[in-house]
Amino acid sequence: MTRSCALLLCLLALTACRDAGAKWGGTITDSAGVAYVTNPAEGDWSLQPQPQLVKDLDIGTVEGEPAYQFSTIAGIDVNDAGEVLVLDQQAAQVRVFDAAGKHLRSVGRPGGGPGELMAGQTLIGLRAGRGDTVYVGDLGRFRIVALAGDGKEVGSYPIPITEGIPVALRPAPGGKVALQLRRMALPGVTDSTTKPADFIIVRDLTAGTADTVAQLDIGGTLGFEGGKMQTRIFASEPMWAILDDGRVVIGRNDRYRLEVFTPDGRLERVIQRPVEPVAVTPEVQAAYKKTMRALVGKQLAAQGAANSQAALAYVEQMFRDMQFAESFPVYASFMGGPDNTVWVQRFPTGALLAGGEDLDLQNLAAPDWDVFDAQGRLLGMITLPDRFNGMRVVGKSIYGVQRDELDVQHVVRLTAQ
Repeated sequence: MTRSCALLLCLLALTACRDAGAKWGGTITDSAGVAYVTNPAEGDWSLQPQPQLVKDLDIGTVEGEPAYQFSTIAGIDVNDAGEVLVLDQQAAQVRVFDAAGKHLRSVGRPGGGPGELMAGQTLIGLRAGRGDTVYVGDLGRFRIVALAGDGKEVGSYPIPITEGIPVALRPAPGGKVALQLRRMALPGVTDSTTKPADFIIVRDLTAGTADTVAQLDIGGTLGFEGGKMQTRIFASEPMWAILDDGRVVIGRNDRYRLEVFTPDGRLERVIQRPVEPVAVTPEVQAAYKKTMRALVGKQLAAQGAANSQAALAYVEQMFRDMQFAESFPVYASFMGGPDNTVWVQRFPTGALLAGGEDLDLQNLAAPDWDVFDAQGRLLGMITLPDRFNGMRVVGKSIYGVQRDELDVQHVVRLTAQ
């Protein structure tokens, strides 16, 4: 190829990139060192090709070997050997599979002693350590427990209640863990003037250091009024995700505004997309309550008639006290994606908007996700498998939980091609 032809091809490529960038239609402005990224309502993948996601791993079954049956998955991670680690809350166990989905071993068992985990929702996440070590956040014991491949407890890292109540634990880059801690006034423990707030703490378990990188407001779903607990359906909630480069993204889903913080806690950029709120109609409220009543009634019937009447009376009172937000959240959740992209799940589904019967209360969010590049520019929308909840991104792969038509949980890996 002659030099002139090579130069011409280079100029054409640069022109194509410039033209593609012009199609984005958004703006990036700087204010006191913070980049404000204002996106158009929709993207068209003009900045880069749309990735194709291939399901190349599916672990889970309704019957057969117990190791492949999951109840409530609270965390997924991948260790240096490429093994997939899955934390099951009810089994109080971490199950380890090879990259192809074959069960290799399980560590942990129910209990409160060495090598044991408190079964239930007190298990808040896991992190793969060096070799075959795994760290598990155990709220029941107020500590992060380190388990070796043979199940022996090889370390324990207390979480003082004065720091906050652990809400979630997620993997962070460099072998660290990210903790969501809720600080509130606790009688005899903390200052009575302490205002409730959530903090994102990144801990280096090896060095014993911890850094606060972001603060979240308390959500609006649960509250107290007149001495009684109030439930407000579709109220806004704080959310966060940690990217592969260590940046932390936070947001509150009553508005489409995501704040991106550097690993040392500095606000770096603000990502915005115009979305009009959608009203929660009386028809939607009625459909939600009807579905919830049917679900609770079925659960009570399974427990036996002796407990049903008293429990049903309590549930009916709960329904009478139940409140709804005026409008739906503008998104359901978000997560870090491959190449430090940010993926935001749209909300709600068309079925929920229609206020139809037999709603799937665990599947109210749309399968459609807005994808933003590392700079916060909207690339476009991508549709993930129905009933899929992404939990961990490793390289080009997204690991998550997918429920099948029988409501059985599967560990699924989607890899970008």
